[in-house]
Amino acid sequence: PLIVWEETDAEVTVRVEVTNVPRATIDVFASSCYLKVNAPPFLFSCDLHGEIVEQTCVATVDAFGVHFRCPKAEPGITWGRLRREVAGGNLANAVEERDLLTERRRASVEQAREGVVAETRAEQEKRARTDKVSVETQ
Repeated sequence: PLIVWEETDAEVTVRVEVTNVPRATIDVFASSCYLKVNAPPFLFSCDLHGEIVEQTCVATVDAFGVHFRCPKAEPGITWGRLRREVAGGNLANAVEERDLLTERRRASVEQAREGVVAETRAEQEKRARTDKVSVETQ
């Protein structure tokens, strides 16, 4: 897919153009340092150079693909590039950098998952309290 990105002092925008794929089949994910769009047969996976505020990141799916608007975790810092890359050179250093990048992604994905689980649990508890109050009122 075609990827277009821009940054300001405050946010990063990323457009992932996906064509001839039903919108209902597009899976979108964002965590503090990782963006993913899975739209078979297309896959966009990006370890971000910097970090974003995942809770206020907005992903919009339209006829052209997916458009992310993500506030930077550290406004005012210019990334200069979208992806965090593993530097070339010494093979041992490259392997270590790749492992650190993989761990960074894993931790951010886990943190996002825990946030969703906590949000779901809070919603279920709120619904249970509301149901209890309704029963008591009856």
